[in-house]
Amino acid sequence: TLLTSDDRFVFSIDTPVVFNQLRLGEYYDSRLYQEGWNAVGFDDSAWEAAVIDDTPPTGVLRPCLCQPIREGETFRPIDIRQIGEKRYVYDFGQTMSGYLSITVNQPAGDKITLHYGENRGDDGNIVIRPATMVDRLYPKDKERWQVDEFICCGREFTWKPRFTYHGFRYVVIDGLRAPCEATAIFVHQDIAQRSHFACSNEDLTWLFRCGVYSNLSNFFYMPTDCPSREKMGWCNDPQSS
Repeated sequence: TLLTSDDRFVFSIDTPVVFNQLRLGEYYDSRLYQEGWNAVGFDDSAWEAAVIDDTPPTGVLRPCLCQPIREGETFRPIDIRQIGEKRYVYDFGQTMSGYLSITVNQPAGDKITLHYGENRGDDGNIVIRPATMVDRLYPKDKERWQVDEFICCGREFTWKPRFTYHGFRYVVIDGLRAPCEATAIFVHQDIAQRSHFACSNEDLTWLFRCGVYSNLSNFFYMPTDCPSREKMGWCNDPQSS
């Protein structure tokens, strides 16, 4: 079946998502959010009409024959520590793939920056391991790696990214006038777990749990090698199969 539209399809480039990149992150300006934009009756008269492309499609439309990516468990912070002016480090107690949902109520224009990481230094800041894919792919953007940004609109607003995910346990949040409400969301392919293990040895039980979380964190339509620095579908397949 050919999917078609016409010039009644309208769009706006004034979106609150001002930047997104799979490995770097998403930037969101809540001042640009238009309430009810996806509801019936919304006034879209200021939006632009889409341009009709008469070029015949050459690709083949195929179904995606694998489980969808969904939000799974959620984690509340087990520790929140102030490490500087308007700077807090949140510890969610579990390394995972996903992102934060935050609720912020600060003056319009305030910028909240979220730095995600699997490790933190003695000063509480995120530690980026050297000589990784980050250095090779983004030598000039290392400071932007695994970073989300949120611009406040002057009222309470709850937000989470939609076009990126990160590998993390810790998140350093800059720009907060006080600690905000934050929930870590574990995101992965919706694969059913077929086996479970527990015994009297807590270390062995913990080791099995680590394996489950590690594998789930590396399933995003394919077995990947790392949900944080690389997200490349090439290394984890022998182990996962």
